[in-house]
Amino acid sequence: MKHALPLLIILIIAANIAFGAHWHRIPIDINQDFTGLYFFDKNTGFLVTKNGQIISIDLTVSPPRIKTTSFPTNFYDICFLNNGRVGFAVGDKGLIAKTQNAGLDWTTISHHPDMRFTGIRFVDSSSGYMVGSSYGKKIIDTGFVFETSNGGETWDSLTIRGRKIRKVDISNDSLITVTGFGAIYKLDKRTETWDTVKLDFNMLPMATTIRDNKGIIVGGRGLLALSSDRGRTWELTGAIVDTATFFDILMLDSKRAYIVGTGGEILYTGDSGRNWTPEASTTGFDLNAVHLAGNRIFVCGKKGTLIYTDLEK
Repeated sequence: MKHALPLLIILIIAANIAFGAHWHRIPIDINQDFTGLYFFDKNTGFLVTKNGQIISIDLTVSPPRIKTTSFPTNFYDICFLNNGRVGFAVGDKGLIAKTQNAGLDWTTISHHPDMRFTGIRFVDSSSGYMVGSSYGKKIIDTGFVFETSNGGETWDSLTIRGRKIRKVDISNDSLITVTGFGAIYKLDKRTETWDTVKLDFNMLPMATTIRDNKGIIVGGRGLLALSSDRGRTWELTGAIVDTATFFDILMLDSKRAYIVGTGGEILYTGDSGRNWTPEASTTGFDLNAVHLAGNRIFVCGKKGTLIYTDLEK
């Protein structure tokens, strides 16, 4: 593990000045905390909430057309297979909600009630990964990873056992990266071998993304760590904003990335994380998740916050 001098960061005192992307707020009459999102294109998608709602949204009309399906648990993530019909939402009490008709109807599968699923992603129509941690009275923060090879019909528990496992990311070249406390876990689908990379910083990682050889980890207390060797080693660069926690990363390629976090913070890098520029998010509420659909980036967060920006073509 390498340590470096504090990162050179571009910070602007006037936080209401936008740099680069211009963010637009989508008015939604739902005062809930959005924890995850998945959009098929710039007009149609789904959100999940902290109080167990799966919300479909259609932006082709004004105000947006919304349909809500409710469950007795908290949800943290949602994703769909490439066919756009099969999708999954995951959350507390080991709950997995599944649709086979593009979100018109949802059925539920329940694993152990002490499990909290916080992330789910698919490589293709068959292979996928689901992660989370236990939070029962006897076992707390024990992380786990589940794998499916049949499109989510069944899930098998892998031997990975970390702490506070939160996110799973899949790169364009099928590198699976799982984020936990004190370690990340990587699977190269070309070799089908898992590697554990220990992290020697005492801050809580929230998300890890690797594109080509470049990688970024973000987390609590402004945690920012960078890799230039496909995640084998990480350089702790120091806090970006040491009062902020960053919850999610969107890495467009090996150079360009967005991170989102507390207080409406959105930062952009064009050089693999060495320098960051703040952008005016149009909100002061915490931002929990970021997703790319076509050339549109969506970000969701607390108090019904849903914002977007369009990438330049």
